[in-house]
Amino acid sequence: MFRSELEVVLWEPEDGLTPQAGMRVRSVKEFPNDSAAWGKCADYPRLNESDRHRAIAAALTASGVEWLDWISLRHGEDMLFAAGGRIYRLARWAKLREEDYLKEARMLADFRDMRFQ
Repeated sequence: MFRSELEVVLWEPEDGLTPQAGMRVRSVKEFPNDSAAWGKCADYPRLNESDRHRAIAAALTASGVEWLDWISLRHGEDMLFAAGGRIYRLARWAKLREEDYLKEARMLADFRDMRFQ
């Protein structure tokens, strides 16, 4: 997440990362209970995720999702989630079998060919 033009917060900053001059790279672990660090969306993953989010994350992983980044349940009956460099919408997710989550999800955006600059 970019907190400003020169400050980025990463879930797991990589060792040896050399940011552009003047840029500051921080870890989400510096903000364990600060939802302001993640903007106004209360559903971004945090170190203190709810049991509900952990259960949904486990179900998504069991359905084949790899590298789950975040889950948002703030869209009526739909779930949005980011995984593996893509963003998905899962319509009426609560009515689906958990093993069908990935199969039924519609990809909204694919960022896999983009690189951090």
